[in-house]
Amino acid sequence: MGSEEHAFVLVGKMRPAVVLIEDASQWAKSPTEKLALCIPLYRVSKAKFSQSFVLKTQAFRYPSKFYLPADSSYKLEEGIARFEVMQTVHQLVTAPFPNENRPLMLTDEFFALLRMHLTRFLGGLLTADEQEILDVYGQLTLEEARKQGVAV
Repeated sequence: MGSEEHAFVLVGKMRPAVVLIEDASQWAKSPTEKLALCIPLYRVSKAKFSQSFVLKTQAFRYPSKFYLPADSSYKLEEGIARFEVMQTVHQLVTAPFPNENRPLMLTDEFFALLRMHLTRFLGGLLTADEQEILDVYGQLTLEEARKQGVAV
């Protein structure tokens, strides 16, 4: 190690994310580092995202995606959390969104839906009630879209 290790840099950008957990990690000879497990959000207001894709994401049809509606009071655009790019980040590079005085949080109900869908994505087992909640919610979402004349 030591002289055989090579530093590398990736170009990136700040984006909203759902923080699942914040914790500390200790190295043998280093101070404690504060880390966060985050699921990045990607906005869907681009032409490459079809309405059908967004609706199927809302209906839990994609195991690795979770829909988050827009919230104009927080200036949060409609987006999708991508479980497959979940990552640990150092808390030094995180900031409450949109600002420290008024951070945005998921409601308990919405976080429960995210937790159930993420559990399923990671191969965990859901109770029959949890599975039914996701199935019924997904069916109702697609039925409502069809009633409104949206092709799914």
